[in-house]
Amino acid sequence: MSKHVSYIVSNIIEQENSESEINSYLRILAPIQFTLESCSGASQTDFINVLMVSPLGNNFYHFQNDTEIMQFNARAPHLHDFYELLIVLDGEIHQQIEQSNFTVHCGSCCLMNRNIIHKEMFHSNANILCIGISKELVRHLTEEEQNLYFPNFEQPGTNPILNFLIDNLENPNTKEYLDFLPTISNQNWHQVLHSLTDNILRAIMFPKLGSTYVISVC
Repeated sequence: MSKHVSYIVSNIIEQENSESEINSYLRILAPIQFTLESCSGASQTDFINVLMVSPLGNNFYHFQNDTEIMQFNARAPHLHDFYELLIVLDGEIHQQIEQSNFTVHCGSCCLMNRNIIHKEMFHSNANILCIGISKELVRHLTEEEQNLYFPNFEQPGTNPILNFLIDNLENPNTKEYLDFLPTISNQNWHQVLHSLTDNILRAIMFPKLGSTYVISVC
């Protein structure tokens, strides 16, 4: 049974059908938003903290004890009108994508387009970062790519991630996602991911001169 309930989270996200048992729909209200989710485990004394930040506002959720964690994991999956990059910073999580379930390990990333039905679930200690990217920001990035200072070296039009996003703009009904795994030769990926996360969250929560540049570069 679906209930058509809609609410807005701190000018970051608008959620429709939030009480649906099938799936809910999220609309992004900012150009970009970041959600840091931390789980300490799945026992009676563990918790999940969810920090949502964007240039337009911040919000914090807390789920305590195993009952609330189970309710979090049992929630209906969702889809949205923005792109999402999920990064597992520590530990591992279970991820449902459409009708399939996967285990996503530390250092792995998943980039999903706008039509993928999905949700993440925690079963042990883990930290993840979800980056929501609006259609408008993707269009802006495509325009900026045409104004590169060194096109012979930077080769506009060859970025596979941006091409993936552009393709979904032109074909909005496609259901696609990309998985990224750390390579053996990349020994410092863990430090790099945590440093990027720290820089992004600091730039958004404590903005100052150059914060927009820091976020866009990250």
